[in-house]
Amino acid sequence: MTQSLERTMLRKSHLLAAILCLAASDLSAQSMASVELRGPKGQRRVVAATEIAAIPHREVTASAHHVSGLFAGVMLGDLLRLVEAPNGDSLRGPALASYVLVEAVDGYRVIFALAELNASFTDRLILLVDRKDGAPLSDRDGPFQLIVPDEKRPARWVRQVKRISVVQLPAAANP
Repeated sequence: MTQSLERTMLRKSHLLAAILCLAASDLSAQSMASVELRGPKGQRRVVAATEIAAIPHREVTASAHHVSGLFAGVMLGDLLRLVEAPNGDSLRGPALASYVLVEAVDGYRVIFALAELNASFTDRLILLVDRKDGAPLSDRDGPFQLIVPDEKRPARWVRQVKRISVVQLPAAANP
């Protein structure tokens, strides 16, 4: 074998090794992805991407910021059951003064009334998505993104969700 051919083969093997390392690190980052949930009584739970993938997903075609696609994810209300958020018939009285705070890596925050996430109050879809057009979300948007497909303005769509907290307001003081 000539030295030129040996160098070419060596470069190709190094390139292949580099590609495999990048692919493995990307898969590792996706498998390590998680979101922190905080419940109304102070419960905390870190939910891994693999756990979220095991929860039944819904699909919806949606668009925002000049981007559209087929998104797949879990209903936010279903996810919050993991930290015992009031739901169904238990969502009444003081629990109706609860809200959900969704926080992103960059500090962006939005809130929802807990009743907005409950199927006994509304048919509205509010999803924590992990896939778009059949593929994992991009690094820019994921690993998790909150979407609200039917809102006129996508201001409560949150990229790179890191934490979701259920907060119950304290009882009102008597006037």
